[in-house]
Amino acid sequence: MPVRPHRVKIRDELGRSQSLADGPQCFAWEGAGAAVLVLGVGPDPDETQHLVGAAPQVFLLEAPGLTRQMPGPWHAAIPAAWQRIHPQDLARLPDCRRLSYLPGLRLFPSFWQPVLARIRRFSCAPPADTIWLPGPDHGLVRHELATAAHALGLVPRLLPAEIPAPRLRALLGAERPRLVLSINFHGLDPWGENQAILQTAQVPVVVWCVDNPFHLLAKVKTRAWRSLPLAVTDPWFVRPLREMGGRPFFLPLATCPRIFAPRTAPPCLAALFVGRTRFPGSETFFAAAHAPAKLRQRARALASCCRAPDLSWWWEQCNRPRPWPGHAIRAVGHGADEASRQWRASVLTAVAQALPLSVVGDAAWQELLPHAQILPPVDYYGPLADTYAQAAVTLNLTSLLLPQGLTQRHFDVWACGGFLLSDATPGMRLFPRELTAPVTFATPNQAVCRTQYFLKHEGERRELAAAWQAHILAHHTYTHRLAALLEGVPRP
Repeated sequence: MPVRPHRVKIRDELGRSQSLADGPQCFAWEGAGAAVLVLGVGPDPDETQHLVGAAPQVFLLEAPGLTRQMPGPWHAAIPAAWQRIHPQDLARLPDCRRLSYLPGLRLFPSFWQPVLARIRRFSCAPPADTIWLPGPDHGLVRHELATAAHALGLVPRLLPAEIPAPRLRALLGAERPRLVLSINFHGLDPWGENQAILQTAQVPVVVWCVDNPFHLLAKVKTRAWRSLPLAVTDPWFVRPLREMGGRPFFLPLATCPRIFAPRTAPPCLAALFVGRTRFPGSETFFAAAHAPAKLRQRARALASCCRAPDLSWWWEQCNRPRPWPGHAIRAVGHGADEASRQWRASVLTAVAQALPLSVVGDAAWQELLPHAQILPPVDYYGPLADTYAQAAVTLNLTSLLLPQGLTQRHFDVWACGGFLLSDATPGMRLFPRELTAPVTFATPNQAVCRTQYFLKHEGERRELAAAWQAHILAHHTYTHRLAALLEGVPRP
């Protein structure tokens, strides 16, 4: 019976225990030259020496995180003739063929990706007044930012959500943008290769997390994200992200006046709510993560009478699990997401039982809200603004995944001439208190009473709507946000 080979185990840069795969298939050649540059020895230096052969000159670059963990015999087996170098020595090397230990590139990506970006040389065009906006075709915020870029004299480029590294290098050869603004890490691969290429090209990169950043970081496999400016729409995340070594700052959502231009049509709906029963893919995302049953029971009791516990409460009650790396934070998110649905259901049920309520969203609302009129979803970039303007009162219920966050409704409804009643999320501190006090509620009963009040007092409703609209358009458009962001970004 064959004996399985002993695999060397180390911890990668995220602290996970990993076996070092071996064999010729774990290596790849690249480049040309008489000398050889070895990018990672692998677990068996003798095998690597056999692949290198009789090269006249051999240079060795190894990740320090791996070197520190390897046993003495491994160090002793590295040929004495190989010249060990550091990343800063790469510029003085002659042309080399490069032999890369491929698994090592994924074990310590924050070390290797900047190295690869430097040695895989590419040309860069002169700086241009452009801004790159990678993302999916119908992704929110990206089109609004393109409009804002035009208003600020920049040319926006809408790029795909995923950009292969060779394609990125080719793009940089044709144009070097003023800024790459990644929404939710789009355009940046999990291992940091594109980030390293852009940094080598001296192109500023900013990531704007318009969703929960803890959940967005789940797909990131490198510590290099900590060097990126990270804008968050919820100021609560600034402190924990900073404690994780990140560079977060607060940049709230806004509106686009081109999409949500003022409407003047008379209301034909009494009360309106627009939203899904759950965010897309939530069941898959939380499939292996469940909040403790006792905490869920406590949260359910609170949600029946007031705004349910948000993510900050769940994080504290679960003893502050590490947000990254790993998936421990998903149990916290699962609790907050479940509480969000309970909170929405309790408020909307109370409203629907007291007065005519229309809900624009998925079919699952039909079972949850038998007393409401359920309407099919509408296109955000199409008739949604008309829908808001046609409602006397639009209700907002903020996701509890964002403890101090706001939604697009906080900006869009007012911009197009609608009227918004919102739960009393702490994020409302962004606006003047004289505007927020009349239009917020803390319990389902308050939501009913305030909706009924403003349905009866049309003059007061119009006066408040006009004041809100003026404030939003004067201070909270995506042009304002992009201008503020660009002020802190150095030119390439």
